[in-house]
This record gives sequence, structure tokens and C-alpha cells, in this order.
Amino acid sequence: MSTIRLLLSCLLFKEVISLSGNFWHITDLHWDPTYELSDDPQLVCQSSGKRPAANAGQFGDYACDSPWLLINSSVYAMKDILPDPDFIVWTGDDTPHADLGAEVVLPIISNLTHIISQVFPNTKVYSAMGNHDFHPKSQLPAGPDDIYDQTAEMWQDWLDPASKETFKKGGYYTEKLLNQTGFQDAGTKHKPLL
Repeated sequence: MSTIRLLLSCLLFKEVISLSGNFWHITDLHWDPTYELSDDPQLVCQSSGKRPAANAGQFGDYACDSPWLLINSSVYAMKDILPDPDFIVWTGDDTPHADLGAEVVLPIISNLTHIISQVFPNTKVYSAMGNHDFHPKSQLPAGPDDIYDQTAEMWQDWLDPASKETFKKGGYYTEKLLNQTGFQDAGTKHKPLL
């Protein structure tokens, strides 16, 4: 009986060891492209609403969403800390808490896609759109939409061909996690991750 337990324990231990690794999870960057230092704390960023950004600095202010310098330095710090992760999970919410219009959403996703690709060129990225990654916010369509088409093109190096086509249909996809286990981008469909 103890020999069987030992063998089962060894098999289970081997399975656990084979599933270990390192990855980055990027979420809620909320880049505010309007962030700009000013002598007038009311003019620093649109994402503060009516609140003054009284302590604004080059890396941001509590009242504002993230300036580019904060995002840029964070991604490069990730590279310094863990230069070769097994993969990256990027779960969206990239735009600021401000109504900047639909024309701002795609350039924000594009710039963030570019920096992640540039800093981690050989790393598989599992990306998802958040509720702030559409205009109006929290109203991602359940079916095909131009924003899904354009985002799928931006993410094409990260998506398998079938995943790219599925993403265009509704902003979600399913892929194998490093060809080992399942990963599902629930997107707007509220399905559990596998």
C-alpha cells in the first residue's frame, strides 16, 4: 500500500513541477494621453474629472490615470525583473476614466501593444479587452465590430489564426496555454478561464 502511495505521489509531484513557471499579468494600465504637467492643477489630466492634480509629477498623480512615462518605465522594469517570462497575460482596461471618444481607444491599444511587443518580442501574450477598451465604456458589442477587427490585426502575432477569426466575431477567443493546458479569454462573454 505504501509503495502505491509513493508512486502516486511521485507522479503527482512530477505533474506539479512540469506546470511551474513565470509570467507577467498586466492589467488596468488606464493610460491618459492628456496627462501633462501644468502649473494649474486643474489642467494636468482629463481623467481627474473636476479634482485638481495637486501633487502631479512626471510619473503621475493620485487624481489622474497613468501618464506614458509611468507605463513605459513599468514595462521596462518588468523586463529588468523577469526578462524572459514564459508568457504574459494582459487583461485590458487600457483607456482612461475619461470620455475621450472612440477615436482615442484604438491608438491607445496600439501604443500599448507596441511597447509590450517591443520589450518582450519573443514572449507569447494572451491579451483581452477590458470594459474600458471600447467607447462608450462598458458597452462592448456581443457580435462583430470594427474595434474587434482592428484589435485582432494589432494582436495577430499573438493569436493563432483560428483565435484571430473568433476574436473578430465577439472579442473573445480560446487558446492552449503554451500548448499544454487551456486558456480562454472570456472577453465580454463571462465564461470561466480554463
